[in-house]
Amino acid sequence: MIQKAFFFLALIVLIAGCNSRHHPNPTKFNVDGGRYYFDIEDAGREFSLNFHSSTSGQQTEEHYEVSWGGDHALTIINGNLTFDGTDRGRLEPRDKIRISSKSEIFVNGNKREP
Repeated sequence: MIQKAFFFLALIVLIAGCNSRHHPNPTKFNVDGGRYYFDIEDAGREFSLNFHSSTSGQQTEEHYEVSWGGDHALTIINGNLTFDGTDRGRLEPRDKIRISSKSEIFVNGNKREP
């Protein structure tokens, strides 16, 4: 009887362990005091942000690079948005960029297609 109980307990633990799920790591931040807002639903463990921004008169030069998960990269160069190497259109200051866990891009709630 004890052997059967132990067997079933071991089986339950094995099944539960095989059914482990990925737990998303959401990340929200803004750059340059709110120039752009980011909401990445699953940034994973390998997250990095690099940026440079400078203003001279009326001209702003900007370069933002966000990468995560080892295989995703979002780049903004002077307002032009690219995701994983594909153009996703133009941004305006204070835009809100959301990247879904399915790697879909939304700007201010509107989906951006390649």
